[in-house]
Amino acid sequence: MQLIKNMTQLELCALPVPSLTDSYTPVPHQELFDTIETALDKAGLIVDKTTFMGARDGKQLIGFYDLEPNDDGLVHRIGLKNSYDKTMSLGFVSGVGAWICGNSCLFGDHTLSRIHTGKADVVLFNYINEVIESLPIEMAAARLLKQELSNKQDGIIKLISSDL
Repeated sequence: MQLIKNMTQLELCALPVPSLTDSYTPVPHQELFDTIETALDKAGLIVDKTTFMGARDGKQLIGFYDLEPNDDGLVHRIGLKNSYDKTMSLGFVSGVGAWICGNSCLFGDHTLSRIHTGKADVVLFNYINEVIESLPIEMAAARLLKQELSNKQDGIIKLISSDL
């Protein structure tokens, strides 16, 4: 059984990055954090909470950025996964309720999972920037949809109440 423990960004970034080989492209945890945090800052999004977990002495990473909730209570989450021991693919997930399972499956509105080969780092970093750049618009649309559904629900409740 693998022990999974909470770790800090500093602890994870202090780990030695494995060497590049013909069949393996390591992606430093620090580069993942920097890419996500720079894109969030550029998009004007504020992080409310971060959670980072490591297994195999930090060689496997699962992390989450919970964005500051708006008045509507929706919390948008960004998740990432990475490994330094070739046991888990590189991944990114984004959405309301985004999640990464213990078996490293990604669930969310936007997901990308890629093995550590070739230009995996470039593909992932481009995807992260593209998704985060679009988040303010998507988050506004989610708020409008939630409000619209709430208004319809209120109307249905009033209609039912008037029939009683």
